[in-house]
Amino acid sequence: MNRAVLILEFFEQAYRHRKERYSDRYDTYYRFKARNGDLYHVHFDHGSGQRLQLLTFRSERGGYSIAGGHRADALKVFSTVHRIIQRHVRDHPDLQTLTFSASEPSRVKLYRHMAKHFATKHKEDQYWGGTKFSINRSDLKDPSEYA
Repeated sequence: MNRAVLILEFFEQAYRHRKERYSDRYDTYYRFKARNGDLYHVHFDHGSGQRLQLLTFRSERGGYSIAGGHRADALKVFSTVHRIIQRHVRDHPDLQTLTFSASEPSRVKLYRHMAKHFATKHKEDQYWGGTKFSINRSDLKDPSEYA
């Protein structure tokens, strides 16, 4: 199976997720539960406005590891985060820049694929612990192009 097909299949699998009621104008939270019972939180930090948004996600256990090392579940977890990003971008047309970072090499590679999937171009900056990805609104693909 070719790599592009695998990536497309990866983005088609997702857990059900929901936006949390305690989201406000400074923060938006989503959550979902993985097959192994881990509860994941996805957080968009709007700072003092909607223009720059920092994306983080973690398990309820406080870690940033994915699905206890189960590869199939890890793909579904990332796919769910991808769907949440799609929804968030669609629901926040005033978003100007989306940033996220990774330190583990396999996650950097996956985030690079996600960035390419969301945008016509993105910026990568190396820092002491990994890679920071930034996507400007003008470079985001229309949400209808994500599928």
